[in-house]
Amino acid sequence: KCKSAVLKGYKRAFMGISKRWECSSVATIIKDKDYEVKGYACALSEKQVAILDELENSPVMFNRTDITLTDEDGAEFSGQTYKISHHCEFEFPCDDYVEACAQTKMAHYYLLKNKPKDFDYVSTKLEIWDASTNQKIGDYLLGF
Repeated sequence: KCKSAVLKGYKRAFMGISKRWECSSVATIIKDKDYEVKGYACALSEKQVAILDELENSPVMFNRTDITLTDEDGAEFSGQTYKISHHCEFEFPCDDYVEACAQTKMAHYYLLKNKPKDFDYVSTKLEIWDASTNQKIGDYLLGF
């Protein structure tokens, strides 16, 4: 079962080159006390984690990192995420990849017990940050 979760003190940014995603950059997280990453958390078996490690090319491209997440009631719980393992170049992420990231943000709101009335599940904005320079490159507008 999955639940809505927030990673406080980090922002989603992009770095590295993925052949699977049209040789564009993929998401990672970088520390920033003024931001938070909205997504969701799922309990996985060891077998599922091993499959995910292979898909994420861990530990070559990404390292699994321990994090503290917050649920919608404000309770903190432990989790893990994948973070790029070394400094890489930036290439604007391809549309299909950014759309997948935007859908993660949408799932965050969908999984909330108390859904906000003003959230648009069809259209959303995702900021694109270059993780190698910590510079905002632009916004990706999904469904506009």
